[in-house]
Amino acid sequence: MNKYNLSITSLVCLAILGASLACTWPLSRLCHASLLAGMVLYYAFICVFTLIVAVLIQRIFPVRPGIYRYSLDLKPCFIWGLRSYLLALFLWPFYQGVLLSPFLRGYFYKLLGMKTGKGILVVGAIIYDPELVTLGDESMVGHDALFLPHAINVIRDEDVLVLGRISVGQRAIIGAKTTVMANVEIGDDAMVT
Repeated sequence: MNKYNLSITSLVCLAILGASLACTWPLSRLCHASLLAGMVLYYAFICVFTLIVAVLIQRIFPVRPGIYRYSLDLKPCFIWGLRSYLLALFLWPFYQGVLLSPFLRGYFYKLLGMKTGKGILVVGAIIYDPELVTLGDESMVGHDALFLPHAINVIRDEDVLVLGRISVGQRAIIGAKTTVMANVEIGDDAMVT
């Protein structure tokens, strides 16, 4: 990552923090909120603005599966890295399941672009790059399962980003502490443990 990329990432982070502060400050003063209430409100605005920016990045620059070399394919690598960084930095408690119940977690990932069928249950999974993940009808994902549709490798002394889809069929069960990597298709009625 060069200085140009670092400066854009820093500016986006500062814009999210600044917009959150600009919304929190007058609202907390108007409501005479305590310091704790102001901090909770500030984090809520950070989450909202991060989701807006992440969704805008995904809509304007959609992630496409493929193999990207950092030296030649700077734009897709940077866009993927920026979005991943923002989500990890500001929304980590949601990814870890600290702030969301299992029944709300599926909606959170769907908001970030995951395609889901009817009646899915995401108990305690961590799903990175949800826009590359598809869960079929009535599928279930167990606690601490990890969906990782990306990999960063070194091939011939060059950094390479691999992005691939993960597809889970209808009525499939992904067991607890299972790791599913990029370019994996799990069929209907399958059980992975």
